[in-house]
Amino acid sequence: MDAQLILLGAALAAAYLALTEWLGGALRSLSYGGGLVVVGLIYVGLAMLAGAGDWINTEIGGALVFGALAVGGVRRYSPLLALGWALHVGWDVLLHVGPGTEFVPLWYVPVCVGFDLVIAGGILATSVPARKPR
Repeated sequence: MDAQLILLGAALAAAYLALTEWLGGALRSLSYGGGLVVVGLIYVGLAMLAGAGDWINTEIGGALVFGALAVGGVRRYSPLLALGWALHVGWDVLLHVGPGTEFVPLWYVPVCVGFDLVIAGGILATSVPARKPR
């Protein structure tokens, strides 16, 4: 996987994190949750555009899982958002690298991996309360 593309994804994620943290409050969770829904739907769109019928149901299933994690993270427990973004890395790498996934542009998976990892880490870093010294 191309390290430069992973770094590009990480840089894009840093900008997204900065904007989302600046928004703060309820918009913060909505931004991270909405983004998770979007990344789940991107593969659905790519499969549909390419006519990759064998993949459409799989991608819809993934979008539903990421959507459920987004809703749970926004409504109940924000670390679910981080979990969703981290699991999306696995979705990217395990399902969309290799034969049979020609409907995914070669540059997309590494950019998405860099983006997803930074977002997951950023959510965890800003969601877990700091411990008070004893």
